[in-house]
Amino acid sequence: MYFLVFLIDDQQFAFDLSTIERVIPVVELTSLPNAPKECMGAINMHGSVIPAIDMRKTLNLPGREIDLSDHLLICTVFQHKVALWIDSVKKVINISKEDLIEASQVFPNVRGMEYVIKDAGQLILVFDINTLLPIEAISATMQATHI
Repeated sequence: MYFLVFLIDDQQFAFDLSTIERVIPVVELTSLPNAPKECMGAINMHGSVIPAIDMRKTLNLPGREIDLSDHLLICTVFQHKVALWIDSVKKVINISKEDLIEASQVFPNVRGMEYVIKDAGQLILVFDINTLLPIEAISATMQATHI
């Protein structure tokens, strides 16, 4: 299985690579009034309005201002294209199913976490993008962007 490993602060997270369409440098965001707290705004990508989701808020991590070195993961969640704000992409890894630790064995009750990967003395927390971002939040974000 292939995973895209990304960083938020010094923590490593990953999504199944097949869920990621592309990675782009952070771009100017347009604020959206009445959007859910996770929604930072929207971007214009090739004429399409795409909501940007704050992964720090989604993962309950401390907030910070956007930096020009940050990136957006463009992916499809519940058949809607979204941009996920991250610090940076670290690498793409290929891990066999046998080397994945079921998250429920280590971190029960963490919404959306599928696996834990041991990586050179650190942990990579692998999330299912469709479970991590609940349909209610995505639907509300789509309504805020009038998509």
